[in-house]
Amino acid sequence: MMHAIFTRLRHFRESTRGSMSAELAIVLPLLMGWIGTSLVLFDGYYQRVVAQKAAYTLSDLLSREMDGPIGPDYIDGMGNVFAFLTEAEAGQSEIRVSMVYCIEHCAADDPERRLGIDWSYSTDSARPALIESDLNDDYLDVIPIAAQSDRQIVVESFLDFEPMLDVGLKDDIVVEVMVVTRPRFTGQLLWNWGA
Repeated sequence: MMHAIFTRLRHFRESTRGSMSAELAIVLPLLMGWIGTSLVLFDGYYQRVVAQKAAYTLSDLLSREMDGPIGPDYIDGMGNVFAFLTEAEAGQSEIRVSMVYCIEHCAADDPERRLGIDWSYSTDSARPALIESDLNDDYLDVIPIAAQSDRQIVVESFLDFEPMLDVGLKDDIVVEVMVVTRPRFTGQLLWNWGA
């Protein structure tokens, strides 16, 4: 009995007869699904890299700023630059810029470290400006260690990503990037609501 089963399996393995259309019907959906998933994942990682480069560009521009105080119009203009660099459609990209500093316990690995905010502005009302309690609750692990009262520019960017194909990803993916930079030529960026 076992010999007959093995004989039939060996014959099936060595057989070259078959229908190419049956093989195509089995393999083609798997191949198309794999290609579609690869395209969506590649596009998602591409959007992340583009958003990251754009955020670094904004952060670098802000860190080199030397001409007086900046204000809402300046940050809104930076939001337009971010949308241009990421090729985002209207309403698909936002930025939030904040000037933060260490208030006390600024040594490395000090669990009592407290951060303060000089100013914060967001181009989107759904993501309001940072407040000190949010900064100390959610951002302590991502803001680098700095000397007491040393200012840092925090640029957060948000880019909506819509997958081109439905491959099981959720539809409302937001690519979030945060960049922290010290001002290069001044001690801090001054804020003026009228500027």
